[in-house]
Amino acid sequence: MLVSDVINFATRGELKQLTVAEVDPEDPNSATNIEILIGYINLGIIELYKRFGLAHQSLKLENVVDGASYTMTDDFLYLSYAIGNNEQESEIPINNEFATFSIFEPAPYQLFITKDVALHSDITEIFITYVATPALLTAETEQVPLQHQFIDPLLLYMAYRGHSSVSALQQEEGNLYFQRYEASVRRILRDGLLTPDNQSNYKLHFKGFR
Repeated sequence: MLVSDVINFATRGELKQLTVAEVDPEDPNSATNIEILIGYINLGIIELYKRFGLAHQSLKLENVVDGASYTMTDDFLYLSYAIGNNEQESEIPINNEFATFSIFEPAPYQLFITKDVALHSDITEIFITYVATPALLTAETEQVPLQHQFIDPLLLYMAYRGHSSVSALQQEEGNLYFQRYEASVRRILRDGLLTPDNQSNYKLHFKGFR
């Protein structure tokens, strides 16, 4: 589905009563409104990727010593799994201050290693999987990186953003749309419209780490 399709749905539906829905070429603020709507789409996509972990990336951390730090790329949202390169492919705890080996996220896009060298000298590399977000959309002709079951919550999230940005009365309407968004998200989970996430499959995923 294209960005233009989502804008069309939103401006003829949930956002119809707002001035941001004025996107016809003859409307004087058309270009500005389209830019705002693309912003709402991007925010909604980030929320859905964050909520459902829709995309995963894998990465190898090298030279793993106690106190090592790493800077992640802009698509990084949060860690989901990590294993060491020893024979047992030991799972590495995340943000566990009581563990003898752990990966921490002390700041946005930063990873930090604590490691008992005497106990874990056999682990010199870590293969991580993290939840990622796609690049921000900028044009109406781009493809929205969401399957169709996520379009309804996306439109509701856009409505929440749009109504919350105007008058107090419309902000109340925005809160209602946010409740509908949450209900739509729960329906996806309830109806099994999402491929189950089985972390035991990540070891195979690591074979294609980038």
